[in-house]
Amino acid sequence: MPFKRIFFFAAFLSLSLIIASGCGEKKTSRDEQNTPQEQQQRPPQKQVQANNNTSLRANTIVREGLIDLKAIDENKDGKVFECPMDYNVVSDYKGTCPKCGMDLEEVSIEKAKSNLTANGYKVR
Repeated sequence: MPFKRIFFFAAFLSLSLIIASGCGEKKTSRDEQNTPQEQQQRPPQKQVQANNNTSLRANTIVREGLIDLKAIDENKDGKVFECPMDYNVVSDYKGTCPKCGMDLEEVSIEKAKSNLTANGYKVR
């Protein structure tokens, strides 16, 4: 009988230690898991001022501030691609919206301008 008690106590103690050892682990973010060399390879996401006086984030088509549609229309065909849900996402190329994931729709510059002004954005 004492052997059974010692056996169950030892089993209980070992399971408790196994469970407790996993509970105190520190959760690390993805940036903390990368080595310093991997972190240096990624370009920083910073706020930049575009030449056309439109504030936008680097590597994105989300427009902020004064939006110059004629400057966005690089191929000068009078059309741009705009998100039907997020009107400040405007590009001269096909793509998807980085905010909602919808496909950008081709619209005339006049239509894009009316969409933007109707939703409170400033357009040049």
